[in-house]
Amino acid sequence: MHHAMFALAILVVAVVVFKPLSRIVLLLFVRMGLRAGLEDVGTRAVAKQPDCIRLTPEPGHAWSNNAAMAALAAPLASLGFSDVGIYGIQAMAGLFLRLLVQPDQRVAACIYEHPKVGTWIDFFSHYKDGTSITYTTARSTGLDQRPGAKTVHASGMDSEALYQQMLRERPAGEMEEMTPENVVGRFEDAYARATAWRKNKGVSAEEVARHIKQGPIKVQH
Repeated sequence: MHHAMFALAILVVAVVVFKPLSRIVLLLFVRMGLRAGLEDVGTRAVAKQPDCIRLTPEPGHAWSNNAAMAALAAPLASLGFSDVGIYGIQAMAGLFLRLLVQPDQRVAACIYEHPKVGTWIDFFSHYKDGTSITYTTARSTGLDQRPGAKTVHASGMDSEALYQQMLRERPAGEMEEMTPENVVGRFEDAYARATAWRKNKGVSAEEVARHIKQGPIKVQH
């Protein structure tokens, strides 16, 4: 999973785990400098994440917001993307995604839908040196980014404009192929690497505080 999706997974888990703990109480943690309490919030959210995931084909899945999904997908065919399929993740109930690839540009696209977060799209490329770049319409959650796995957030941007921005700005370098045959494996491997790094690093009090100060989740349509 790429940084944007991992961060959103942490955010969703935190909302579920700490729903009884109101945002007002969490803000008091921030203002009073109760570092240990904030770190406990982050630690418990991270602990809920599985170490690895497997994408399960869900070809018959019906999107809850078909219009939003269609709007994100509409320009992609004309940009050279081909469909790979629709998938669910058993360990993340309610999350479904649609994968596409643009082999010539070595870019993959992933359109997500989650009942608590809404819809968003990631474009990502992997480099042979182990680094990656992701451009996403998901808003930033305030979590630190994994070194070598940069994510650019562009909430509200349409998918074609975001893709063109990625092509203009992404770092030069030797990129891995993105094909219908390998993109699922690359996605699963990226999640495992991101999760291992996050669990080793933990979530700091500062990261939790930054997320709280950004306000509640706003479902994207």
